[in-house]
Amino acid sequence: MNDKPIMIGRTGVYELDEDIVITSLKFERTYNYIKDEGASNDLLNAGMQGMAKAKSDIESSMATFAQTHPGEPPVSVDTEGYKDYWADYETNQTGFWEAYSTALDTYNSGLIGVYTLPNPANIEADENYKDLYNIIVDFLYE
Repeated sequence: MNDKPIMIGRTGVYELDEDIVITSLKFERTYNYIKDEGASNDLLNAGMQGMAKAKSDIESSMATFAQTHPGEPPVSVDTEGYKDYWADYETNQTGFWEAYSTALDTYNSGLIGVYTLPNPANIEADENYKDLYNIIVDFLYE
C-alpha cells in the first residue's frame, strides 16, 4: 500500500485511520510451500534416535558415577568429597540435557515439518505461488 509492504493477519482485516490517503494498492500472491515428508520424517527419526541415545548415555554415565561415588551423596559443604561429587554430577546432567535438548529440537523440527517450494530452482515459477481469493476492499470515497 502506497509502495510499502504491509502484512494482514489471520483475520484478513487491516484498518486505517481516517486521515490516511491511499495512493496505490497492490496484492502479491503468497508462496505455495509444500511439506517435504521425507525430510520431515528424517528429522523425526533423528530426533527420536538422539533422545534415546541421550537417555542411554546418561544411564551409563550415572552407573559409572555411582561406582566412582559410592554411598549417600554428601549433603554438607564441609563433607569430604562434596565439591567433587556435585561437580561430577552436574557435568553428567549438563551433558545429558544438552544432548537431549538438541535431539528434542531436531524432533520438534520434524513435527513442524520441512516445507519447500515446488520449483525452488525458479523462484518466479507459477507453481511456487497460490492464487488469492475473496479479496474485499471496503472504503469510503469523498
